Amino acid sequence: MGLSVWLSRERPTGVEKYFLENSHTVLRWSHGDGKIQTTPTPDVSSALSAVLDRMRIAIEDGYQVSQIHADRVHPDVVEAAIAIAPSTRGVRLGQGIPLGDAQFIAAAVGLETLALDSPELATQSLEVLSQFGALRTLVIQSPSNLNERAVLPANLEHLELQLQTLQPYPTSKHLKSLSVRVSGRGDEVLVPPDIPNLESLTIWATAWPVDVSAVENLRQLRSLTIAGRLVNAEAVGSCTRLTSLRLSQHAEGKIDLGFLDNLSELSSLYLTGPKTGLEHAAKPTLDKLALYGTALPKRFDWTQLADVTDLTLVGCGLKTTAGLEHLQHLTHLFLEESGLVEISQLTSCGQLERVHLGSKKLEDVNVLADLPLQVLGLSGKLAPGGFEAFAGRDLPIVEHLNRKWPAERFARFVDGTYLLPKLSDKNRDAWVIKTKAGDSGPLGSHFGGTPWLGEGEPWPTDAGGHPMSLVFQLNLDEVPGLEEDG
Repeated sequence: MGLSVWLSRERPTGVEKYFLENSHTVLRWSHGDGKIQTTPTPDVSSALSAVLDRMRIAIEDGYQVSQIHADRVHPDVVEAAIAIAPSTRGVRLGQGIPLGDAQFIAAAVGLETLALDSPELATQSLEVLSQFGALRTLVIQSPSNLNERAVLPANLEHLELQLQTLQPYPTSKHLKSLSVRVSGRGDEVLVPPDIPNLESLTIWATAWPVDVSAVENLRQLRSLTIAGRLVNAEAVGSCTRLTSLRLSQHAEGKIDLGFLDNLSELSSLYLTGPKTGLEHAAKPTLDKLALYGTALPKRFDWTQLADVTDLTLVGCGLKTTAGLEHLQHLTHLFLEESGLVEISQLTSCGQLERVHLGSKKLEDVNVLADLPLQVLGLSGKLAPGGFEAFAGRDLPIVEHLNRKWPAERFARFVDGTYLLPKLSDKNRDAWVIKTKAGDSGPLGSHFGGTPWLGEGEPWPTDAGGHPMSLVFQLNLDEVPGLEEDG
């Protein structure tokens, strides 16, 4: 149960310091966990009143209400919030709030985005949304009674559907963006063929076959994301206006990428899973390339990617960065390759600003010291001295093992000299225990086994009276140096 109101203002001053979190203000009341981020109040009705009062104060101070989120509250509460801020641009109705005739949100004359999370949402319910002439984006989560006969608002441009099971879903010829996410398993997901103005399409159904043959009818498509077991992937080659393509294959078998030759405007390419014909991914038009679990051919033509600025390679079998020296415009590089040992070619990438190198075999990154790096990420274990060239560098961030370090401190950490000065006054001599197989006898030192107990001494037990197991027995006469220490 809760009501959240999001406010924003271009020039934050004064009261914003009290309300603002990360570029927009959040006035939040949550009865479920007992947290009230407004003035503490003794009961639910007082807490709601506090939120609404804060809304009025913020609006009088120049804030604008951008979103109202409600979950498991009475529609009257939402209506009261909208009455205070009828120009709000976004409303999210969570579970327990039936849309009905939508009269409780009718006052939101400037409503542009509406999110509905209601299993009871029926096909006929969407007809009431035609009264919102400014509505451009509709998000529907987990509907149980929705089908393709539902009539969407005429001006709707963006539709996002999150389905628990595959079911027929409504579309509109006016849509510019469509996102369908399906969980669970089932039959084939089809790409809708009759949306002539569609510019962006996302089908996210990782456990389902996704037949993309209908994309050949989507002539205006600029962005395509498909996650699932692709069927008829070659049809993507008919979308000649694509600038962004993301294909995630989650099944056995490979996709032939020959169709990429037809995509002359492609600037962003993201591929997951096994592929054949990967040489076709070396396209001169690319600005961003990401490959996950896709083995690179030995003769991959890196010279065709001279304009790439952002490169991600994960599990692609790289042992060296040979070929990357041709990427003169590269600014962001992410490599997660367990066998990577040689990175000297990166010295030719003179514009590199952010680099992540994940390798268990990489021991030295000193060759990168002259690059204009802002962030260097490392997930392997460097050898002593493997970072010393950065010690005098003003490198803002070194990311290692989920920690962030200044370059100077990280250099001393690699060489083992960072902690030693701080612990020097606590140094003590120590003995290292070495074990060997054999019979130590009843009085000897040993791990496990039977302890030496005095005559009549009972076996030790825990608090519950259960016999405990021996960890080790130590004969102090066998420990050197104890006599000297007294």
